[in-house]
Amino acid sequence: MSILITGGTGFVGYAMSENMHAQVELLNRKDYKEAWWLGHDWEKIVHLAPVLPDRVIECAKHCGARILYASSGAAYAERPSEYGKMKLQSEQMLKDSGVDYVVARMFTFMGPHMNWDYFAVGNFIRDAEAGGPINIMGDGLAIRSYLYSKDMADWMWKILFNGKSGETYDVGSGEPITIKRLAEMIAYQYLPVTQINILRKISREPAAFYMPRFLDKTRQELGLHQTVSLEIMLGLTTKAYKNEK
Repeated sequence: MSILITGGTGFVGYAMSENMHAQVELLNRKDYKEAWWLGHDWEKIVHLAPVLPDRVIECAKHCGARILYASSGAAYAERPSEYGKMKLQSEQMLKDSGVDYVVARMFTFMGPHMNWDYFAVGNFIRDAEAGGPINIMGDGLAIRSYLYSKDMADWMWKILFNGKSGETYDVGSGEPITIKRLAEMIAYQYLPVTQINILRKISREPAAFYMPRFLDKTRQELGLHQTVSLEIMLGLTTKAYKNEK
């Protein structure tokens, strides 16, 4: 099977390629701007690149490939950010195109090869590795949920192969945790336990609640469940940080 993954050299693409034994071609940003892949007879296309899907739609029309589009939970917001608006626009483009597609609305994850400097998990592990303190820039009350990268990749492949055409599926954990509690769980991995500072230094707090809304649909239609607990994934992610840094 010939599968194309655009934006495939990032966190999600790495996890997906590790979990698939097939001919998988990973396109980075530079390759995506090339034209050679447009005329290839792909059987499946996974669109992870943070750009509108007009080129992958063109490609899918040529070869009859199914598209898995990686959208975001940000598309659920009552007042979407520019990022959320782009995801909604992309979903509508796919709907209007007539191609065979499925959408994965993705939430929060952790695991090897994540962007350590961009997300709270990476920042907290970095602070703890440096001897502390772990600094929470906001009030620590925002609620998130985390799915391990291997689970995430398994879910994405299942949605691509078994999801109903034109349907949207949430990808994420149903287990809520506050940012403060996440920092505490990371701190408890170190002896002596790393100090935690709640700084309240940001002018705008992150979304108070960011979790999947329709996870039951993903579970019931596709039989998908979280297999890695939060404690275990934190240990694995901390180990990955040490290896990569």
